[in-house]
Amino acid sequence: IVATARAGNCETSQFSAALGRVLPFAKQAGASLEDMGGAVALLTRTNGDAAQSVTQVQALFRAFVVPTEEAKKALADVGLSAAEMRKAIAEDGLPAALTMLDKKLGGNREQLGRLLGSSEAASAAFQILDADAETLAGTFGVVNDAAGMTGEAFDVVAETSGFKLQQSFIALKASLIAFGDVIAPFVEKFAGALTSLVAAFDNLSPQTRE
Repeated sequence: IVATARAGNCETSQFSAALGRVLPFAKQAGASLEDMGGAVALLTRTNGDAAQSVTQVQALFRAFVVPTEEAKKALADVGLSAAEMRKAIAEDGLPAALTMLDKKLGGNREQLGRLLGSSEAASAAFQILDADAETLAGTFGVVNDAAGMTGEAFDVVAETSGFKLQQSFIALKASLIAFGDVIAPFVEKFAGALTSLVAAFDNLSPQTRE
């Protein structure tokens, strides 16, 4: 999630909030979490909208998970099947699988769009296919090489004054709780004695009170 936000143009909160909608289709399509993140990162570079990008990537994976009859026929015409596309995605990665399909179709984007069955899926596929090597390396490559990135992000957050203040409040709260546990019996006794004292004071005459 951190790597996707860093490689793309979105906040981690935006991506994580929309993640649940695409995960089931990504899994059934044979895509890795890294490939899914790379695709979303690449699309957000254009639209800056994680939710929209997730919708497009979800549609792309869905085209190979539950293909239409037209898609099945189009794939069969070039000697492929949805199962073979899922296998290619799982083994070679999404960009390579799409490149292979594009070549099988002779670069006919109109036919590819019809095969994918929706404008969202076609938009995602076209952007991935049209991306140059540098863009692919900066999105899919970054997400694939995400080891240690979360720790780095946390270290940056840990240095901010807001985070340090929050940690100080947590420490103070813990200290007060511990302090309260120690003095609670004494406070209870004092409160009881004070209540008795107030009651006795109320029974005194005004002159004695003064």
